[in-house]
Amino acid sequence: MTPTSGDGVTNQRFGNFELVTYSGMKFEDEDGDGVKDETTLAWRSGGRVAVTLSDTSGRRARTLLTDGPPEGSVTWDGRDDE
Repeated sequence: MTPTSGDGVTNQRFGNFELVTYSGMKFEDEDGDGVKDETTLAWRSGGRVAVTLSDTSGRRARTLLTDGPPEGSVTWDGRDDE
């Protein structure tokens, strides 16, 4: 339907809208706490790699890799060292 100036229009719905984009990730929340516990870290560098995770205070939480290749990945299960 293409109305022209002066045409009456009935039985039509008009409204304002805004296009939006949603983004995020889907993951299996096995313990039901709403947190994605496992993640994969990937890197590419010029030499050997060490991967150490620290908490917000700067304390070492977990060492995932001590002498890794220049390119690769490692999966972290979300847990600190015990």
